Amino acid sequence: MLLKRISKTCINFWSRFPLQVLAANAQKFGTAGIKLQPGLIIKTRSAKLFNITKPTIFTNSVAFTLLSLLLLSACSSSSKIANREPDPRGFLVKIGDKAPNFSMQFTNGTEATLKDYKGKPVMLQFTASWCSVCIKEMPHIENEIWQTWKDKGLVVIGVDRDEPLEKAELLIEKTGVTYPIALDPGAEIYQKYAAKKSGVTRNVIIDKNGEIVFLTRLFNLEEFDAMKQKIETLL
Repeated sequence: MLLKRISKTCINFWSRFPLQVLAANAQKFGTAGIKLQPGLIIKTRSAKLFNITKPTIFTNSVAFTLLSLLLLSACSSSSKIANREPDPRGFLVKIGDKAPNFSMQFTNGTEATLKDYKGKPVMLQFTASWCSVCIKEMPHIENEIWQTWKDKGLVVIGVDRDEPLEKAELLIEKTGVTYPIALDPGAEIYQKYAAKKSGVTRNVIIDKNGEIVFLTRLFNLEEFDAMKQKIETLL
């Protein structure tokens, strides 16, 4: 029953986790087992439970309990955010949240996940080619943020909400930005951070530990300047 309740998001996350669920092997492992790879640290909010330093097999009820714990830990944060009511600006996330992870494909065909950038500050800019405010803001992001701090470790990612590659390329051409733009078919990435029916032109600033530290909506120069000041403290 537990596994049936795991969301698609959690399954996608779990597929990238350094753990193998082993098939039943009565001679070696009993009825079932899991194998954890070195370097994996399993934590709860209050304590570190395991620090795996060598390949380790857990079997039977221990394996099921441990797997359940890992799945619940990995998925609880995203589920909690997804079940929230949006705030007045349409955000589902709030300052202090761990940024929901996601996979993305950039306009140049390369792929990445948000977790790939752990250890670096990240700016997510949700945009679209039909959004006039986005088009107005993007050159400011390019000149005042990306060009200023890209060599100091800042990651800037534009997320083009629910548009095909051709539209994203036109947006890049129109705004002249050089920071990478990721595609977001079906607005799946967007809906991890904001309500589906809410508008774009919103930025999410994430610190080196993956925590959300600043949010903006629309393009307000005072808020934009405050965001720049926040980014500078993260570098």
